[in-house]
Amino acid sequence: MRFILPLLGLGLMAAPVSGWSDDGNLKTQLEVHDAAPAESASNAYRILFIGDSITRHGTNDDLKKRLGWDHVAGMAASSRDKDYVHLLAARIQKTMPDRTVEIYYSSQGKSKNAGRNPYKPGSAAALALTIDGSVAFKPSLVVIQLGEHEEAAKGETFLRESYEKLVTSFDDWQPRPRVLFAGVWSPGDAVKGRDPYRSGWVGTVERVQREVCAAHGIPFASVREFALDPSCRGSGTSPGVKWHPNDKGHEGYARVLFAAFENRR
Repeated sequence: MRFILPLLGLGLMAAPVSGWSDDGNLKTQLEVHDAAPAESASNAYRILFIGDSITRHGTNDDLKKRLGWDHVAGMAASSRDKDYVHLLAARIQKTMPDRTVEIYYSSQGKSKNAGRNPYKPGSAAALALTIDGSVAFKPSLVVIQLGEHEEAAKGETFLRESYEKLVTSFDDWQPRPRVLFAGVWSPGDAVKGRDPYRSGWVGTVERVQREVCAAHGIPFASVREFALDPSCRGSGTSPGVKWHPNDKGHEGYARVLFAAFENRR
């Protein structure tokens, strides 16, 4: 597996953008501003990851002090190789030993609209504007991880339209990549009967995600099982990090996404 982004010289946003919800100010984001992609291998299987802090969270001096988050990885994985992005890529690499799996992020394929984005960072509406079909690296597979930053005030119709726009934005890409979709992360406790997926906005987001994916033949991987297992979160020194999936939670993401990948081989 080939990770083509240099870790040195990553440019970070000056301050974190936080998502407010019923969970309080726990859904932090800090996007990594990547340099242009390195030269791709001739036999590459390129995977483009589109997501929020669970896919990748940057760091800076402020975040190190306030949140205790000191590395670039999917929050709250203990290291880059333990986040779901790298775990999934490693699993896929084992299925194609004659090819080189390469990892890309949405920040490497931003369109001219990215700087004028009026939508909330981390939402489907915002991400739908950030990807340009002319990206030079031409992904073989797109993995989408979203849902945590959708605004209930905008309603279900806007939510559905946003996901429709996002998942269909790849239809005209040449060649058209395969797409996988991970469901929303909303911590609870199945044993204690705390399940936010049963109703309310979280339930709406997951249902809309499923329905949009089904309508377009996109494999959907729910992470509800892991979100409702307290052992799949809690790593870190601050609530904002502990809210996210830990190494076990990231392994859960990789497992269900790989199952979805295998079903569409």
